[in-house]
Amino acid sequence: MLILALAGALLYRIRGGWLPTGSTQLARAVWCLPTGVLVWWLSGGGWWTGVAAAVAAFLGLMIPHNYGQDMGRMTGREWLDGLYMAAVGAARFGLIALPLADPSLWWVAVAGAGQALCYWLGWRIPVPAGWLNDGNKPVDAPTAWSELLWGGWQWGVLSIALGGVELW
Repeated sequence: MLILALAGALLYRIRGGWLPTGSTQLARAVWCLPTGVLVWWLSGGGWWTGVAAAVAAFLGLMIPHNYGQDMGRMTGREWLDGLYMAAVGAARFGLIALPLADPSLWWVAVAGAGQALCYWLGWRIPVPAGWLNDGNKPVDAPTAWSELLWGGWQWGVLSIALGGVELW
């Protein structure tokens, strides 16, 4: 599970702008296509399961989360941004689990609320000196850490939910 969580973290950070793709939609595909493959592989479902999960993940990324991404730094209402991010995460996770049509996976959507925790923590981790983003611009450190944590959380939860993958 740790290897899958690390892979998810890196892929989600690429989606967030770590590597210059030149296109927001292409960056989203970098996240969604491997997520579909992961769901297909771990669930043991038909190939359509992976395709449906990739499309669902892509649709989930269309739900805007930039409103709460700064966790109260702009609005002064950290709790409100936290609730918003939790709702967005739950909706995104619910969409990814939906193609599996398994009611026992209800908790996956609930685990999506962890997006709020990931972004809250991401705003509290210092950035390494010289860390650069695409175009050699300084990285928006809190967002970068938040995306790494959220991507790892997503693939970690999916690996536990679908494959019963062991921690090591």
